[in-house]
Amino acid sequence: FAHGAAAWFRRRKSMSEARRATALHPPRQPMVDCGMRSLVLVVCALSLISAEPQLRQDGGGLALAADARDLVSSAAPRWWWRTDGSTTWSQASPAATISGGDGGWTLTANDGGMQVVVEARRDGARVVLAGRIRNTGTTAVELARMHLLDGVTASDQRLTESHLLRTWTVEGDVTPAPPGPPPPQRKPWVLPKPHPEANIALGLRDRSSEDWAVLGALDAPAWCVGAIGDSAFGRISLRNEDGVTRLGLGCDLDRLLLPPGGERALEPLALWHGDWLDALSAWADAVAALPGRTPRLGAPHAGWCSWYQYVWKVEPKALDQALREFPRLGQPAVGKLVVQIDDGFQAMPGDWGPNERWRAAWPGLAQRIAATGALPGLWLAPAHVFHRHPLMRGDSVLVLRGSDGQPTYRGHNWAWCDGFEMKDLPVDDPRVPMTYYLDVSHPGGRDAAAATVRAAVTDGWRYLKIDFTQVMPRGSPRHDRSRTTYEILRDSWRAYRSAAGNDTYLLACTGGPRRWTIGSADAARIDGDIVGTYEDMRRILQRCAIKSVINGRWYATDPDVFYLRGRMQINDNQKRLITGLIGCMGGLLLTSDQPSQWGAQRALAERWWRDADRRPAQAQRLAFDAHGRMQAYVTTRRRDGGLRHRVAILNHAAGVADVRIPFAALRIPPGETVDVQDAAAVRRDGDALLSPAQPGTSLRVVDVVEAAAR
Repeated sequence: FAHGAAAWFRRRKSMSEARRATALHPPRQPMVDCGMRSLVLVVCALSLISAEPQLRQDGGGLALAADARDLVSSAAPRWWWRTDGSTTWSQASPAATISGGDGGWTLTANDGGMQVVVEARRDGARVVLAGRIRNTGTTAVELARMHLLDGVTASDQRLTESHLLRTWTVEGDVTPAPPGPPPPQRKPWVLPKPHPEANIALGLRDRSSEDWAVLGALDAPAWCVGAIGDSAFGRISLRNEDGVTRLGLGCDLDRLLLPPGGERALEPLALWHGDWLDALSAWADAVAALPGRTPRLGAPHAGWCSWYQYVWKVEPKALDQALREFPRLGQPAVGKLVVQIDDGFQAMPGDWGPNERWRAAWPGLAQRIAATGALPGLWLAPAHVFHRHPLMRGDSVLVLRGSDGQPTYRGHNWAWCDGFEMKDLPVDDPRVPMTYYLDVSHPGGRDAAAATVRAAVTDGWRYLKIDFTQVMPRGSPRHDRSRTTYEILRDSWRAYRSAAGNDTYLLACTGGPRRWTIGSADAARIDGDIVGTYEDMRRILQRCAIKSVINGRWYATDPDVFYLRGRMQINDNQKRLITGLIGCMGGLLLTSDQPSQWGAQRALAERWWRDADRRPAQAQRLAFDAHGRMQAYVTTRRRDGGLRHRVAILNHAAGVADVRIPFAALRIPPGETVDVQDAAAVRRDGDALLSPAQPGTSLRVVDVVEAAAR
């Protein structure tokens, strides 16, 4: 251990003092005795990226390896393209010429009048892939996808994708299932049949991930790969081709048009090997540090969002109640009080004036909210237009349309604008009112969307939740064919920021970490809606905890709302668990409850409302049980000259259990002292934390504090 520690310090001697202070911990203990039950903990430490990965020439391509095991071999460029006007995609996988050695290699491939040059180089503890494509022919070409490297990988290779964090092999989903009976089956979410050009069909039948992925087992050193530029969605692809498992590392180009003589830089990717959560943190830092990128890192706010109690039926009386009750809580310890009206106030998408329910209350409403001391908040979907909107009359070029002239995006969330509830009609019923997407690659479409934001700010709204921007169909024809979908979305968000001005708080409701909102958004939703059963909510919150690695790096994160009111599908312990985890994450703290609905739970809500540590952590780590469920969530913040580790301990069992977790499993030096917030609940037990008789599906929180910070 001493030799390993010395080597580690030599490799990481440029580390900041704060990061170094939390990096070195005793070796992991694989089995934890929890009294009434045993839990296998997978320890995810802070700074355990392994030694430099290796690059070498391998036949007609490259091999990328670590710890004497190849991640990918015989890897060379591969891309999917077609001539402009064609309807069939072709795959290019020509032999590449290779030059270089040691830490850097260059691969050059020519095919179909195109030349691709890929550079692969070692950069400290990571490998960076970058490249360019040039049209050397006489005909314009459309590009669908580029794999900078595409080669052979292990037949049992695992890919954990970035959205739902499911783990796949080429055979299917191998994500660990929780114990106990399966959750009750619910009616699946059904979408309208997509337009034929909404997506790009390459026929690969691959398991793939957008922007970042983990390759390998999660309980051992693994690879983390992520896009680190600002030009395209990263694409990590695992597939079976003629009985061989192949791995592709590259990006989506979304029907980008490359004219004769045109040249295009390709989205760079970086790969790290070691502890996957530590590597994910390194990726988040690399993305934030891109030259020219300036993240907006304001404080995370707290307050009320109408949606999860009132949905689209929200009325002014609900807002009036929130304006009476929330200001009595005072301003939160971190950020400002927000009172935000969600979907349901508008006439229809595209006409963001008030509907009949809100018309009388609307004049001066933002100013009335501001007079209570709250930030006036409003939900908008500025890129969407309803089927009755004037823009849908005729063949407006400002709406995304396919080659047949029909809209390529078909949303049915706003049936209520025509007097229907979503349950009234089958989704394929021709009477279902549809909503469409503006072509924000067109200056007129982008200006129309930005004008919605500008009008709201002019009316006094200072907190805007901007929703449904991420659903732009990737395969749709668009006005500007020289930019990827990523670049179009990035530029539309820059237009929203320009329209909003610098002082308006923009929350990007994009359902996940999106690089294209960095520098424009102040905060972002990082996963799905916290609704459904407890198991549904637990999965979402676990993903939010993992994705909170970007909190305070890219922007403030929004894990969605907490619930403490009665008459829910979840019990009181589960409500407290959800609320506590959201508080520990240090992002936005929002609810659709009214404070008068909290009853005996009010003290818990007020505790997090007044918590000065509800802010982005300097570091975080997680421990999981044998079923892949988060057992402990640790966030570390510097205070009073020392480090304060906030430890959230979870008992997922249905019944009472003793939960004992060694400090080594949490990567907390055993010499630190425990400042227990609830001495009757959690205490120090030798070299561990002991949570005795913890109720089923519950959370307990304890602070572990260095002596200097006490």
